[in-house]
Amino acid sequence: MTMMHTITVVLDAQAATIQRLLGVVRRRGFELMRLDVSRTCSDGLFQARLRVRGSRRAETLIRQIANIVEVQQVALIQAASIRAA
Repeated sequence: MTMMHTITVVLDAQAATIQRLLGVVRRRGFELMRLDVSRTCSDGLFQARLRVRGSRRAETLIRQIANIVEVQQVALIQAASIRAA
């Protein structure tokens, strides 16, 4: 079953960190549907909101994102199944 997941990530504000994040999403077999990135009130941090689609469990992706050294926080906000048309 294909699922749509919304995940938020707080990470160091570096271009290389965003690239690592996107690489993890791709390597874990998820398709990036949307990415919003903004600076937080704290200096040197980004908040990213990802919407991804995949048939794997979101927990797999969240664990891998949490392993990125520059990631400060990661959370699953929403998960929903997608019905085939």
